[in-house]
Amino acid sequence: MDPDFRIRLSAQDPATIGPQKPGEATCSYPTCPQRVRNLNGEIPSLPLAPLKCGRCKSAYYCDQACQKAHWRHHKDLCKAWSTTSASSGDISVAEVKVKMVELIQLIRSIPEYTQHLWRTYKQYKPQCARGFMEVSYDNFQQLFDAINLLKSFPVYDTVTFRGMPGTPTSMLVEPGEGGMASVGQSLQLRKLPGHQKMSFFQLVEGRMFYSSNDDRKNLQQALNMTQRADTKMFVISVHVALDGDYNTNIYDMIYEKLNYE
Repeated sequence: MDPDFRIRLSAQDPATIGPQKPGEATCSYPTCPQRVRNLNGEIPSLPLAPLKCGRCKSAYYCDQACQKAHWRHHKDLCKAWSTTSASSGDISVAEVKVKMVELIQLIRSIPEYTQHLWRTYKQYKPQCARGFMEVSYDNFQQLFDAINLLKSFPVYDTVTFRGMPGTPTSMLVEPGEGGMASVGQSLQLRKLPGHQKMSFFQLVEGRMFYSSNDDRKNLQQALNMTQRADTKMFVISVHVALDGDYNTNIYDMIYEKLNYE
């Protein structure tokens, strides 16, 4: 891993906190009146957003007022998202974000590798406390190749995984399974085969590094949680380049003993 890895320009949409699935998406406008009411405790949960951006097909809105108010923040990234999607078989960035979360969960399923990430994280943290581990891809296909590789690793056990409430992996729980924090979800533990170590390096390990990029607004709360002396978790991020100088990112937490609890 190269600690001096060159960090590209990151122009993220601040509203994109996690993967937004059609039929389950909430408003992408950060100061949407419904979001404000939810933060103030006036409503228990956010209502679903019925409108979808017709250009990038990855941003959702309560109504036209929210879409119009968000446009000045969304328009540049919208162009990058839609251009990238068109050149990648019309795959929406929303779908890609779900795949990014899947990759994090597959990485989590390889204990020998997460232990290696823990050692690397602890090695670099004294130099830059507000850092995180990030795996970076130049295009969607590289991400998909990494996922397919990890899914091919042999499964040797199935355990229950419980993550922090509200983190992206909770999006992987199918409706009707209950809250992930309370009942958990099944996680298949995998072993890295010796004959696939080179492929693993090319698609995962060789693209993983400790990043000190502390300017991502949506990372700040998670990074704050890693500052305590007794912290038993670190932030892991998946980065995928979009058209031009833009990129999209998803982050989650890796816990020292697998589960958050």
